[in-house]
Amino acid sequence: MSQKKQKIFLGLRRFYSSYFDRHVVLVIDLSNHRVGNNSLIGKRLSKCENVQYLTLNLDKSQLKAVGTQKLCDGIIKCSKLISLNINLSCNKILDEGVSSLGACIKSISNLTELILDLTLNHIGTKGGNDIVAAITSCQNLKKLTLIANCNRYWDQEDFKLLGSFIAKNQNLYSVILSFFNCWFFRHWEYMDLATIIERKDLQNLDINFSSSSKKIKNHPCFIPPTIPCQSNLLSLRLYLGKNYNIEKDFKQNFFSALAKCVNLIYLEFEIRFCGDTVEAQQKCRSQILKIKRLVQKTVFIQIQ
Repeated sequence: MSQKKQKIFLGLRRFYSSYFDRHVVLVIDLSNHRVGNNSLIGKRLSKCENVQYLTLNLDKSQLKAVGTQKLCDGIIKCSKLISLNINLSCNKILDEGVSSLGACIKSISNLTELILDLTLNHIGTKGGNDIVAAITSCQNLKKLTLIANCNRYWDQEDFKLLGSFIAKNQNLYSVILSFFNCWFFRHWEYMDLATIIERKDLQNLDINFSSSSKKIKNHPCFIPPTIPCQSNLLSLRLYLGKNYNIEKDFKQNFFSALAKCVNLIYLEFEIRFCGDTVEAQQKCRSQILKIKRLVQKTVFIQIQ
């Protein structure tokens, strides 16, 4: 993409008067614009038959479900897309809008990069089903980012399906998932994240299941206690928060395995153990410091 000329539009007027068939790398920023149910965006995008890299920032654009459907009707026609980056945060698109987006993603067979921001859209069970089904249909993905902060309850099976897809798709080398402040708890357990980390070609893993507003800007990562010693992870971001119901051998297994991630160069880590001792805290910290290649680390361990 670096060799291709990027065309950026900070509004609709200039985009509407542009040569649609000449766009290959296209960026349209409509953040805080009152787009609403405007169907012209979708119609114009449908004429961009040569676009390969598409970035749409529609944050707080009042799209809702109908506007999302019309937008997706246009994106579907962009058959050469290999990268789709779309920010639909704070648009109240609901499950209906996510279903339209899911159908759109399924129709784009060549996607290698997918970035979706669905924050604060009142997405519930059906929307979660549809977006996970769409993502798992993209077998050529190399980079996946799904930000679904501040939404409603999603099925546990969705996380099981998503985890299985990430674990088995050998093309993926970077995965970012953020479910900050959502209406579910410990759904990460269904993702089989230990198997995901075991993949030798996964370089970056960042998963956020936190509920702390202090951590939202950093997109921290949350994983279960088993990390295989042959992991090739270069970057790992963990946020484990307060933990009251930890199995007896959790800390020993977790920190011993973490110390064996010999390729790590970046680690962001925070955990709070409730009802433990200062000696246990010091032992946990010493295990982390055994990772010799770390260039940058942020480590916070607290016993409460």
